[in-house]
Amino acid sequence: MRVSYTLLLGFFLFYTSCLGELYKPRVPIPCSKDSRCPKEWPCCSPYGECGAGPVCVGGCNPRWSFDERACLPASVIMHPFAVEFDSLDIASKLVAIGEPEDAIVALGNYNGANGLFRDGTQPGSPELTSTLESRGFIHFTKYLVTEDVDLATSMFKNTEFTYSGYTEDEPSTGDILLKMPKRTTGALIASTREFLYGRASVTMKTARSQGVITALVLISQVGDEIDFEFLGGSLNSVQTNFFYQSGLDYTKMKSFQVDPDISQSYHKYEIDWTEDRIQWFIDGQLKRTVYKTDTWDSEANTYKYPQTPVRLEIAVWPGGDEKSPPGTVEWAGGYIDWDNAPDIVTRGYFAAQIHKIRLQPFKNRHIREIVSCLSSKLKKIITNKYLTTVSVGYDRERDNTFAENSLEWYCNAIPYTNGWLRSRNMHELPTENS
Repeated sequence: MRVSYTLLLGFFLFYTSCLGELYKPRVPIPCSKDSRCPKEWPCCSPYGECGAGPVCVGGCNPRWSFDERACLPASVIMHPFAVEFDSLDIASKLVAIGEPEDAIVALGNYNGANGLFRDGTQPGSPELTSTLESRGFIHFTKYLVTEDVDLATSMFKNTEFTYSGYTEDEPSTGDILLKMPKRTTGALIASTREFLYGRASVTMKTARSQGVITALVLISQVGDEIDFEFLGGSLNSVQTNFFYQSGLDYTKMKSFQVDPDISQSYHKYEIDWTEDRIQWFIDGQLKRTVYKTDTWDSEANTYKYPQTPVRLEIAVWPGGDEKSPPGTVEWAGGYIDWDNAPDIVTRGYFAAQIHKIRLQPFKNRHIREIVSCLSSKLKKIITNKYLTTVSVGYDRERDNTFAENSLEWYCNAIPYTNGWLRSRNMHELPTENS
C-alpha cells in the first residue's frame, strides 16, 4: 500500500480537526492539481485544504494555492549551520560548524551566558505559555503570524520547530512526546527551516500497537518526500520510501529488520540526501541507496527524484482508525483497539519519544545566487552569519514544473503574515540588524 498517501490523509484528518474557523472557510475548500484555491482563501495546506494566515506558512503548497506567492517563503538552513535538538539540552538550537568568527548560536530564545531568555524571562516562568516554547518549539498557529514585525523577526531567527496536536515535553527524560490519546488524531512536530540536500538524523522510540503509525519524513512544499515509516504492530521493522511531487508509486517501498523493539529502545534513523543519491541509515548502518540516474521517467522526460527544499516532519497518527480507507487500514496492520490496547489502558495514550534531532545541510549550487542577493542589499563582504536571514519560495515563471530550477531565494528579509485572514508580508531588515 502506498504510504505517503495514507500519511497525508492522516495528517489531513489531524490538521482539519485543529484548524480554527478564523483562518479556514466554514465549508472546507479542497485544493489539488485540478482545483486551485480561491483568492479569499489563497493558500493550499500540505493536507489539501484552502485557508489563510497559518495555512500560508509551513508547508504551504504553491502549486495548488491561488498563486505561488500566496505562500510565505520558508526559512532556510544553509551550510555551515545545523539545527540540533537534544533531550539533555535546554532548547533546540541553530549551531555554526564553520569558523568561530562567523559563528552565531541561538538556543531557541535562550541565552546560555546568563540563563535568561532574550526578553529577560526566566526559564519556566509563567510568562512562557508552555515548556515546549521555552525549548524552541512553537504552536504552528503562532509561528510568523503576528502584526509585530520585531516578534516576527525573533521567531524567524530563533524558532527551530513548530508543533501540533498532543505534543508535550517529558520532564524525566527531556524527550519530546508525540501523544495520541483515545480516538484522537495524534501529534506532529516540523522544522521551521528547510534545506536543499543534507543529512537528517533522529534518535527516537516509536509508538506501538496495531494501526498506530509513526512517521519520520523529509517533505517539500511541492510534495517531494523521503521517509521512514513505522507500523505500531510490527515493532522489529521499518519501511523506507521516496516520492517525486506527490506522485504515487507503490513499488519503491523497502522494509528492514530492526532490533531490539523500536518502541522500547532508542534507535538512530538517518537520511543522507545529495543531488545524486539518497541513503537510509539505521543505527549507523547503511540500509539502502537510491541513485537519481535510476529514477528517469522517459514518458515524463524528467528524473522523478526529490530535488526541492524539504522540512523535517515527525508524527504519530491513526492509520487504523475506523474512518480510514480500507487500504490504509490494511497497510497499517488493522484497526486500532482504542479501548484495550496496553498503552491506552495503562497511560491513556499512544506515544513516540523524540530524543535527538540533527539537520545538517550540504553545500548546494544556489550559494552564488544567495550571496549575490545579500551583497546587493548589504553592500559589504558576506560572511557565513548572513546566511541565517535566507528564505526560499517558488517562481512559476522560472520553471513551471516547480522543480529545483523554479526556486526563488530571498535574503535579509523576514516573511510573516499579519493576521489569520491574511497571506504574506515581507519585512526588509535594516543593514545594521542583519
